[in-house]
Amino acid sequence: MTACSSILALGMMPLCLFIYTSVWTSSDSIKIPFDSIGITLAGLLIPIAVGIFVKSKWPHIAKKILK
Repeated sequence: MTACSSILALGMMPLCLFIYTSVWTSSDSIKIPFDSIGITLAGLLIPIAVGIFVKSKWPHIAKKILK
């Protein structure tokens, strides 16, 4: 449950920023780098997903990688 919450928080943070800044401020006053946030999010989630996949399919290779 904690892992799901953490992964969802990574995705929901940019959404919350977009919703709150569009309602409370004018779009010209604050520029949020959504592209940078998306790249960071992909940079975190893709290696984690690959690691989970390797660990589930080939546990002996995952042990070698961890060493």
